[in-house]
Amino acid sequence: NVTFIRGRHTVKTGVDFRRIRADAFGTQESDGQFSFDGRFTSNPVTGNGGAGLGSFLLGYPESVERTFMTDFPANRNYQFALFGQDDYRINQKLTVNIGLRWEEYTAPTDAHNNEDRFDYTTGDDLLACIATSCSAGLKTDHRDWGPRVGFAYSPDKSKTSVRGGFGMSYFMSGYGSQIGTANNNWPFGQWQTIQPANPNLLDSVNDRTIDQGVPAPGPVENRPGAPPGHLVPGGLTPGGPPVTLYAIPDDNRAQSVLQWSLDVQRSIKSNLMIDASYVGNRANHLYITVPQNYPEPGVVTANPSLSLQQLRPFYSLDPGLGGFNSYQNSARSHYDAFQLKIEKRFSHGLTLLSSYTASKTLV
Repeated sequence: NVTFIRGRHTVKTGVDFRRIRADAFGTQESDGQFSFDGRFTSNPVTGNGGAGLGSFLLGYPESVERTFMTDFPANRNYQFALFGQDDYRINQKLTVNIGLRWEEYTAPTDAHNNEDRFDYTTGDDLLACIATSCSAGLKTDHRDWGPRVGFAYSPDKSKTSVRGGFGMSYFMSGYGSQIGTANNNWPFGQWQTIQPANPNLLDSVNDRTIDQGVPAPGPVENRPGAPPGHLVPGGLTPGGPPVTLYAIPDDNRAQSVLQWSLDVQRSIKSNLMIDASYVGNRANHLYITVPQNYPEPGVVTANPSLSLQQLRPFYSLDPGLGGFNSYQNSARSHYDAFQLKIEKRFSHGLTLLSSYTASKTLV
């Protein structure tokens, strides 16, 4: 950062460069998460009664779930920014600020190339550096320009002050959204759920997985006739275990926030001050999770002879693919507030501060 002072101008400029190495080591419920209910201790005739604690003491879980990774995410990307701002004191009553910042967050890659992204056209998961770019097809956004303007005005020797400003900022979401999703995706991150119909079949997680022939979730198959790296999520055979799959938009955008304010501050007496302001912001391109591959309303009742799996939109491409989530940076939030503050100074260092805020938030 460099600051120049030339007469009435105070100019600030600088560069911000960061190399991100986001390595994650860990997993969820690697030994299994056991859920117990009263189904195995209830009356077998009426279905009444039963207690989860009783099922726990007997060792009969309702379900066992675990999440594991075949490799651990090792994300790499760059964050780069340039900025400049001029604080111009026009006269004793008025000062203005104007600035501009440009930011860039490169699409993340994985140190071991363990990334993939779901392709809506083919229904395949495209492996990074094989079927698509090493960022799994995610593109770097070069449009993150953030203007900043503001002013401070005092018409009566600082008894009254009027301030206002507008700014636009960008930020890249946390590890779970943009950084980390492509290489937490199937087949690099998988989950497994076991729900026994009969408690006698479940002696342990390992016995149920191996001896009872429960397959590992989501067979990893290359689509026949397709180039290497075109994996078929869930396999080509319907009825297999579901896979943990995330679809990510290739035109990934950094989340942005527009902020503005207008403040009027008035000194009523030497020891009494009133401050009233309006504050607002708008956040754009926020991430939301949208369920995908579910039949449209009315399709199930209109086709009673077909199974739910056969009615899924991607059934013709991936018969073994169940429902999955799509990350979309299309959500917005709004915040508007009126803020009032009254400050009264007494003798002996005592100050009374009273404030009130009326706000509205919409997400």
